[in-house]
Amino acid sequence: MTVREKDWEKAIQIVDKEYKNKVVRGSAQWWSLVLGVYKKMQGRKMLQRLKAAGILRKQQIDLLTILAPILTPSFPISIDQLLVDLPTPFTITSLENLAAHYQRLIPQMTLLSPSQNPPLVFVPLLAEEILKLEEGQGIPLATIDELPEWVETFIKAWYTAILCGILDGVFVPQGEAGLKWILQLTANPVLKTFLATQLRRNLESLNAACRQWQNITLADALSLQHRFGAFRQNNVTMGAFLHPSAIGRVWCVRLHALHNPLFPKEFSPVNAHQWWLNIIQTLLPCQYLDEGNVDGWVPLIGGVLNRDDIGALVIFRDFVPAHPSLRIIEVDFDTDYNLIAEVASKVIKQGSRMK
Repeated sequence: MTVREKDWEKAIQIVDKEYKNKVVRGSAQWWSLVLGVYKKMQGRKMLQRLKAAGILRKQQIDLLTILAPILTPSFPISIDQLLVDLPTPFTITSLENLAAHYQRLIPQMTLLSPSQNPPLVFVPLLAEEILKLEEGQGIPLATIDELPEWVETFIKAWYTAILCGILDGVFVPQGEAGLKWILQLTANPVLKTFLATQLRRNLESLNAACRQWQNITLADALSLQHRFGAFRQNNVTMGAFLHPSAIGRVWCVRLHALHNPLFPKEFSPVNAHQWWLNIIQTLLPCQYLDEGNVDGWVPLIGGVLNRDDIGALVIFRDFVPAHPSLRIIEVDFDTDYNLIAEVASKVIKQGSRMK
C-alpha cells in the first residue's frame, strides 16, 4: 500500500470516528468529509517538508493580512505555501543577510568578489558618544524606537512586489517546494488570471496608501535603523574609523538614489517587482567596494557600535578622555580629511596608539 493510499484509509477512519452518528457512510456528504480530511493531511505534510527544508520560520512575519485577500481555498495553493523565506524590509531588520535572501529569489543576481582592500569607513559621532565608547558602553545606531505610520504601507508594498515578481516568473521561491509552487501558479491559466485580477484590486488600495507618503525618500527608510557613514568628509568631525573586522556589517547605498521617492507613483502587477529590484540594486555590501570606486556610495551601519568595532578614534584636540584606552587621532578643525585617513590607515594596520 502506497503512502497516499494509507493516508486515504486514515482519512476514512477519522471521518468514521468523528462523524459516526452524524453522516451516512458512503453518502455524498461522507465522501466530501473524507476528501477534506485527506487534503488537510496532505497540506500538513507539505508544511512539515517545508519546515524541514528550512523554508518556513517559526517567527515568520504574518503575511496573511497582506496576501490572504488574493487567495481562496478553492484553488490548489495553500496559504502555508506562501510563507517562504522572503527577505524582510530593511526598515525592520538588519541589512546583513539581505544579499543571501535576494540571491535565492533571483539566482542570476551575483555579487562581485570581496575586495582585498575595502575602503576606510568613517562614522561621525557626538562628544557624548565618544565618552560612552571610552567607558566601554555600546552606541546604538538605530535612530528611533518606534516605526512611523508609513512603514506599514512600505511592508505591504515590499511583499506585494515580491509576489508580483513570483507570479510573473521573475522571482523563484527557494527550494524544491518553492519551485513546485511557482510552477502551479504559472501553469494554471485560470488560477493565474484569478490571482492577477485580485492582485490588481489589492494594488488599487495600495496605490491610494502610497500616494499619502510621496514625500518619503529612500534615505528616510534607511535612516530608521541605520546611521550613515562616510568615505570622505568635506568638513572634519569627531568620529571613528571602523576596524576591518566590522566592515562585514556595513552596507552602501548609491548616493544618487538617496533622495528618490520610496513609493512609486503607481503600482501595477508589471512594474511592482521592478520597483523592488530598483531598491535592491541601490544597495551593496561595503566589502565588495574597492578604494578606487567609493565615489557615489554612502556607507550604512546598523546595530550597536562597540569598542571592538573601532579601529581608530578621531577627536579634536583638548578633547582627549582622561584615560584613553582606544587608539586616538587628535586633529584640528582645519585638518585635511585625506591626511586623517592616511594616519588612520597606519594606526589600524599597526594596532598602536598614535597622536
